[in-house]
Amino acid sequence: MISNISIHPKTMFKNALNIQDFSFKSHTSTAIIGTNGSGKSTLINTILGIRSDYNFKAQNNNIPYHDNVIPQRKQLGVVSNLFNYPPGLNANDLFKFYQFFHKNCTPNLFEKNLLNKTYEHLSDGQKQRLKIDLALSHHPQLIIMDEPETSLEQNALIKLSNLINLRNTQQLTSIIATHDPIVLDSCEWVLFLKNGNITQYKPLNSILKSVAKTFNFKEKPTTKDLLVLLKDI
Repeated sequence: MISNISIHPKTMFKNALNIQDFSFKSHTSTAIIGTNGSGKSTLINTILGIRSDYNFKAQNNNIPYHDNVIPQRKQLGVVSNLFNYPPGLNANDLFKFYQFFHKNCTPNLFEKNLLNKTYEHLSDGQKQRLKIDLALSHHPQLIIMDEPETSLEQNALIKLSNLINLRNTQQLTSIIATHDPIVLDSCEWVLFLKNGNITQYKPLNSILKSVAKTFNFKEKPTTKDLLVLLKDI
């Protein structure tokens, strides 16, 4: 879906994102991982067209765009800490708003007994579950999520993982910046970022086999092991 990506800083600075002619795999899920400051959120935000400090061009479904908001937004779902909803609206209002455009938008992670609670009075975890539901429930062709695990407890993380796995079976495209092993485990491909550069883009199983060989694991390493070893890879 997102292809032919080129990103370069308008003014060079340390660990600036530098990507030339890169394409994400379509009809599958990609986890973007890396240490803090590696460029995960910068990559997500640049793709979404909300970073003004980078020169950027790409294609979404073969439609070119550059330095502006991503096209074909009706087939896009987004989860980002930069996006919030206006005060005074309750969750039920937001679901109805999304239903108007997408026809299908119902609570999954979000608790139904909180539907009448206004957005500003929700806890951080409740807000995050609501954002995920609103982004995913219309089954968009493309979902882009920046650390969706933020403020989620274990049960919600497992439900999120199941939703990503479901999208995998439906051959929908998911791009997810994460540092959570449960979320990572549900992704089929892994993109490594280091100091603003892509160092690897391989299937998760291939990455885990490589880690096992490099670090002499007697058994297959887990995604938790992979995240712990990030600084050494």
